[in-house]
Amino acid sequence: GTGSVRLRTGSRGVKVTAAEIGVPHAFSLDQNWPNPFNPSTTIRFTLPARSSVRLVVYSVLGQEVAMLADGTWDGGAHTVHWNTPGASGVYLVRLEATEEGGQGRHFSAARKMMVLK
Repeated sequence: GTGSVRLRTGSRGVKVTAAEIGVPHAFSLDQNWPNPFNPSTTIRFTLPARSSVRLVVYSVLGQEVAMLADGTWDGGAHTVHWNTPGASGVYLVRLEATEEGGQGRHFSAARKMMVLK
């Protein structure tokens, strides 16, 4: 259902709906954190349903540096950690995802990441 949960902190109430707790309604690729980073960073993305996922890091020249995910992932929020073997500079992380079954929605997004050595 679409019930809700009420949490109490002192005299203030915080309402969290079931939709906010459950699987997201849209694809997203968040900015990595920390950024700039050395030597590791965290990349977070969300999927509205079970999807075929490719998460790849590229150099600014378009060369593939690392394949972080290549397969089927369940809907929800996901976190991937990357330890760079590369030199200082700008990299791109790109998410390509296609929903399995249902509407078969496709999503593509990229974010810049900076390595400082």
